Amino acid sequence: MRDDLSEQYRRWLEADEQGNDAEADASFERLFDACLPAPLPSARFTETTMAAIGAAAVADAARAKRLRRVLLWSGVPLGALALYFGAGALLWTFSTGIVAALDFLVAMVVWFANGHDIQSTVWTVLTGLGRAALAFAADSRVTVAILIFQVVAVAALAALHRLLGPEREWLK
Repeated sequence: MRDDLSEQYRRWLEADEQGNDAEADASFERLFDACLPAPLPSARFTETTMAAIGAAAVADAARAKRLRRVLLWSGVPLGALALYFGAGALLWTFSTGIVAALDFLVAMVVWFANGHDIQSTVWTVLTGLGRAALAFAADSRVTVAILIFQVVAVAALAALHRLLGPEREWLK
């Protein structure tokens, strides 16, 4: 701060000695502004402002206390209602998960215990599929429908052969 004042003072003197009045006036104004302290607010203004801040802090604290009290006394019954109505779904979900986990555990134990029977299980499934296919084909309606489809297919093949002509391009 002192260096700045000294620099401003030196500039003012140099400008004044050289006769440069505009520069001297500007330097003197900067020097004068640097020498005077910034005006402080009055004691009355500071006192009033601090009292207003204190009153606002007390009002905010009282409002927060009221809000906490209201939320506590309204939140407890609402929480109890939510627990009452949500407990069934929560217990159902929890018990369903436990039963599913136990069922999976039992299935894994049985699967590992019967590991050598997996191949026979595959053949049993394929045998069942074959029996179902034969039972389906043994039905007279199915057999007649299959024969009709075969006749239509042969007729369509003959019609296409006639439309395309007797050329044998595949031999060329």
